[in-house]
Amino acid sequence: MQNKLAELHLQNINKEKEEKIAKDKALKELAKAKELADTRAQEQAKLIIDNFIKQSDAKLEALAEAKAAEALAKAEAEKAEALAKAEAEKAEALAKAEALEARLAALEAALLKANKAEDTVVENTKVSDSIVDETIEVGSETKVIETTSPSTDANISVENIAPVDTDVSDNIEVSEDTEVLEINEVSDEDINNFSNEMLDDSEPDFIDYGDDDDDEDGGDGDSSPPSSPPSGDSAPPVGDSPPTGAAPSPPSPPSVEVIRIK
Repeated sequence: MQNKLAELHLQNINKEKEEKIAKDKALKELAKAKELADTRAQEQAKLIIDNFIKQSDAKLEALAEAKAAEALAKAEAEKAEALAKAEAEKAEALAKAEALEARLAALEAALLKANKAEDTVVENTKVSDSIVDETIEVGSETKVIETTSPSTDANISVENIAPVDTDVSDNIEVSEDTEVLEINEVSDEDINNFSNEMLDDSEPDFIDYGDDDDDEDGGDGDSSPPSSPPSGDSAPPVGDSPPTGAAPSPPSPPSVEVIRIK
């Protein structure tokens, strides 16, 4: 009886040992399976994460490429617009420059024409037998013009020679061709005598224009009437006689520039 109880007790102990061993083995396998599952889960999660990152990178790269292409297209459009604007401004500047050159050429041509007209010298102008009836206003701006003498039958009339009351002794521009005359005051009587002598074909009378100290010594004043004129077309020098023509010119009244008709 005791042996059976001992045998049963031993069997229970062995059974407990076997159950414990099986239980430990099961726990170990479960732990191993769990560890393996965790590892696989981690690997799977890592794989999922890697794929997501790769997809994200691809999307980001595509997005970046799209943005780069958009920026490049925008830059190309701005460049083309800037080039077109620069070409338009260049064409406008060229047109303005050509217009300015044309205007300058026209101005130069007009200036050259004006200079030629100003430099034109009228020489040896013959007066025909027709009647010359003009109103001549003599003032400080009147220029002295030398012409050839009219024919003997010419009927020349000079009217309305106005005296000049302005003192022109100052601010007179003198060039190489300027004939210097003595400048004194002119009375109405002197002007009338000068007008009558211009209409008279005979020798001009002596006109006193004021005191002249050089007349006693034979100076170069213009008070005395000219003698026989020398030949030539140029204006006479100071103190000399007028150029050769038909009728001698009367002396110029002071402060009056004379239109001489010879």
